[in-house]
Amino acid sequence: MSKEIIIIGGGISGLSALHFLKKKYPAYNIALYEAGPRLGGVIGSDMINGYLCEWGPSGLRDRDCIASKLCEELGIENDIQPAGSDADKRYILRRGKLRRVAMSPLGLLAPGVVSLPGKLRGLLEPFAASSGKDDESVYDFARRRFGAEIADYLVQPLVTGIFAGDARDLSVRSAFPALYEMERNSGSIFRGALAKLKAKRRQSKTTASRPAKKNKPGITSLNGGIYAIIKALQAKHQTHVHTNARAARITKTAGKYLISFSDNSTAETEQVIVATPAYHAATILRKLSNDLADTLSRIQYAPIAVACLGFAKDAIKADIRGFGYLVPLNEKAKHLGAIWASSVFPDQAPGDKALFRVLLGGAGNEDVLDCSDDDLLKLAETELGAVLKIKGGPELARLYRWNRAVPQYRLGHYRLLQEIDAELARFPGLHLAGNAYTGVGVVDCIKRASAIVSNI
Repeated sequence: MSKEIIIIGGGISGLSALHFLKKKYPAYNIALYEAGPRLGGVIGSDMINGYLCEWGPSGLRDRDCIASKLCEELGIENDIQPAGSDADKRYILRRGKLRRVAMSPLGLLAPGVVSLPGKLRGLLEPFAASSGKDDESVYDFARRRFGAEIADYLVQPLVTGIFAGDARDLSVRSAFPALYEMERNSGSIFRGALAKLKAKRRQSKTTASRPAKKNKPGITSLNGGIYAIIKALQAKHQTHVHTNARAARITKTAGKYLISFSDNSTAETEQVIVATPAYHAATILRKLSNDLADTLSRIQYAPIAVACLGFAKDAIKADIRGFGYLVPLNEKAKHLGAIWASSVFPDQAPGDKALFRVLLGGAGNEDVLDCSDDDLLKLAETELGAVLKIKGGPELARLYRWNRAVPQYRLGHYRLLQEIDAELARFPGLHLAGNAYTGVGVVDCIKRASAIVSNI
């Protein structure tokens, strides 16, 4: 059978690409094939006894409002749930105590997290010399510009929270391109941040007379959880979606791509979007390009387990008004941090209850996931209980495991992307979507899918 465009993979990237394609080319014959029985990939939402348990991503950082616009087009804009006002309160665990910090250049110097000598060293950031390297680890970049203490107790936990990775291994150029560009363009993170703030203020003055946008950037979720987006995309484009259809390989013949499936059926097309994890894409594309498959195979992933724990509020002695906390590597804890889910989104737990998402595993801590589910839940309960002074066990405990959860943008990642682009140039009509390339968040996936479709 012949299709004008075929999409492989039914996660947020593939579904977003399908939506944008049908919007751009409503008459085209487009098909999406998902290997498993359900759509969404690592995105999932379970409502259990009034608690909303997210399988993976739990919020959308929608700076460009692209996710909000997608929700409008799907007719679920009224389900968008902005984070509560306490979500701006972020914490770092240091010496067993929670210390508040704002993740901004000036927030790096917040009291309690960093010692006075560490703050004074951080204030010298505008005078730090450039490394002169084309790539550098996030940790080395932060230590060079802000000092070792800020790198250890603020930057490393931030990297953990986003990538479940080790700042010593990840590339600042690829993982935090805005910081990399600030140094290149302004010679300093502080100067770059101030220039960006001034530009934003000038823009706000020029647009002050215009009607306010309906959508505002910020952290959001949806009523019923993030999976509501997947359900809405599936409902809108159901006739173009095929589940339990595993693509085995892609080859090219007579100017068209031939997709062969595990049940021996085939489909051909001139345009194909591979929206699977990089390691799956490598397997599918091996027959088409061995070089491309080898490059994709070099993108590594970190494992994660998410423990959703629900407690009665009166069992918690600590103040849990905030987003949550992250744990520096130097604290030697077994968990990476915790999101105070019901403080960020109050509807995610009954009024007299509190819901937490405890993160375990991550790059360099993979052995933790060798534990059984029961042991992981007990570990999460013990470590969270010690930090928040919780008496008694949880009334809800649910675990979600992901052996390869978050792609790691390691040193040299930009060179991998250059190699990938060079190979793709040999295969017009072949596109790669997903979070393995230019952003690991849900919104990043939507943006990449939109960019791909705009070029088709």
